[in-house]
Amino acid sequence: MPSGDVRTPLDRALRIGLDLFVENRFYPLFSFLFGLGFYLFMKRARDTGAPAEALALRRFFWLLGFGAVHLAFFWFGDILHTYALGGLALLLFERLSPRALWRWALGGLVAGALLFGLPALQLLSVEAGDDPRLAEEAAFDLADPETAAAAIDVYRRGDVWSWLRFRWRTELPLVLGSEGLALVQVLPFMLVGLAFGKLGVAERPAAHRALLNRGLRWALVVWLPLFLLLLWRRLGVSAVGPTVEDWALVLLTGWAMSFVYGLVFFRWVPPALPAWTAPIVAVGRMAFTNYILQTVLAVGLMRLFRLYGATTLAEELWAAVAIYGVNVAVSRFWLRRYRFGPLEWLWRMGTYGRWIPLRR
Repeated sequence: MPSGDVRTPLDRALRIGLDLFVENRFYPLFSFLFGLGFYLFMKRARDTGAPAEALALRRFFWLLGFGAVHLAFFWFGDILHTYALGGLALLLFERLSPRALWRWALGGLVAGALLFGLPALQLLSVEAGDDPRLAEEAAFDLADPETAAAAIDVYRRGDVWSWLRFRWRTELPLVLGSEGLALVQVLPFMLVGLAFGKLGVAERPAAHRALLNRGLRWALVVWLPLFLLLLWRRLGVSAVGPTVEDWALVLLTGWAMSFVYGLVFFRWVPPALPAWTAPIVAVGRMAFTNYILQTVLAVGLMRLFRLYGATTLAEELWAAVAIYGVNVAVSRFWLRRYRFGPLEWLWRMGTYGRWIPLRR
């Protein structure tokens, strides 16, 4: 998600819109789909008599390897290794009933809300005349101007070795040291996806409308007050200072709204997706490849033109749209000729330990 400087009224409007409707709304959905995909993988393996647990272990260890390479050499924000660890954790829950899975997921969400929400309460004590950056630093201990300045300098001007050395010495310890917090943010949604799979909601949403309606009502009850509080902060108190001072509030609002988005989709999804969704479906079928391609394009552009720390939010958003356009074009071109994306193909062969034909 774009995180560039907010310098113009357009940047300001975009920041508010992203915080209200986009930020932290979609990785919970991806985590949910990961849990649902895990259920389908295990079911298909068992239906064919294959050793489901052994295959899942190989699948997640291969994903962990891909994520480790991505994290060490390309981008500190890698999510693949976190998903791999979350997948290994799912094996511990896989035999539970949907009701038990939901209880574990709810417990994880409550724990995460307390973990991230308590610091947010401190932010509410910041008056409009105060500097919210001080509250953010006290609440999250994230502000480190020297490290940030060093990162911008090495990403802009450093050679490849300097860049990698900074990544390994500074960024990797930070990422790995907060891996527990990352898992708190994804595992509960994976458990919800696993429960949905066991209940058959994804396959037969019309048969579970009562459940979806009840879930949507509860999601709206939780989301609406958080949304109104965030809107008040964005339009009022936190109009001063940086736009990340309410990070925890944005996070929790995003979690609640991701449930709203997902439940609305399942509640009103048509039996067949309309034709205009074909480009989106193509990108989704190559999600792994496109995720790495996005990193290569974004990091390549930033380093080639020395853009780190020099772009506005609007410029980064336009770049994100352009990169997504490349994802669409590459995905549609590739899938006309091949059955899987290139990284999906390698991952699949690593999982099953045999050659799998790629061409159609």
